[in-house]
Amino acid sequence: MKLHYGRLLADDKNIMDSDDPKANKSMDRTELYEEVWSDPVTVVAARYGLSDVGLAKICKRWQIPLPSRGYWAKVKAGRVMARVALPPLSKPPVIPVSIKKISDTEQAQKAMKRKTASEIRRNVSQENPEQESTQRHPLVLAAAKCLSKANPSPKGLLSAPEEVLHLAVTQSSLDRALDLARIAS
Repeated sequence: MKLHYGRLLADDKNIMDSDDPKANKSMDRTELYEEVWSDPVTVVAARYGLSDVGLAKICKRWQIPLPSRGYWAKVKAGRVMARVALPPLSKPPVIPVSIKKISDTEQAQKAMKRKTASEIRRNVSQENPEQESTQRHPLVLAAAKCLSKANPSPKGLLSAPEEVLHLAVTQSSLDRALDLARIAS
């Protein structure tokens, strides 16, 4: 059984019709090692239509060491960093792995989809915060009323009665606690 990651099947027209001879060639262990030590994993993963975590799993299966956290920041700062040598395979992977590069147009399409999704998430989270905060559950509204009239305990906590909403918070955290109670309800 052979696993293919990303859109890498041989009948994919983008790959088969590509003028790049490397696009039709499977990646071997040494070439992948060179790539992950030449560019950050996130950059290399995008070339194959994978996530950085997916590529890291493939590297783990192939026993390819990856740069440590902060490696690329140090390189960017001008520090000369040593590579970890590619060890020989102690045992071949149980499931053979084959990865191939995706076309530049497909890489661009995936990047555009990620950017669009990111913008949509950002816009949705910015659209309704005022509306949502005014639509509180009746128990949260009752607790807010009780807490606004409550005197702080010796520890500085405001408490709402249990029959309304069992809640004890500091004055400075009151709004945040009520918002969290609204979300949980």
